[in-house]
Amino acid sequence: MQLSDLCCGSAGIYNVVHTGMAMSLLKKKMDGVNATGAPVIAASNPGCMLQLRAGVSKFGKGQRVAHVVEILDEAYRLEEAR
Repeated sequence: MQLSDLCCGSAGIYNVVHTGMAMSLLKKKMDGVNATGAPVIAASNPGCMLQLRAGVSKFGKGQRVAHVVEILDEAYRLEEAR
C-alpha cells in the first residue's frame, strides 16, 4: 500500500486539537487504502480504529475496520470449523 506508514491522523488527541491537519492526513491514508481495493482495514490501536472508521465513512468505499485480534480470532474459528 502506498504510504502504509503514514499516520491516520488520530495520534492521541491530535484529531481533536488539529482537526484540519488530521483530516488531511486521513484523506491521504484513505486514498492509499482505497487504491488497494481491500475490503478490510486492520489496525491494532483503538484510536486509529476510530479515526479509520471515520475515514471509511467520509472517504472510503465501505471497508470494514477491524482489530488484528478480531481477524486472527475469525481465522482460528474458520480453521476449527473445518
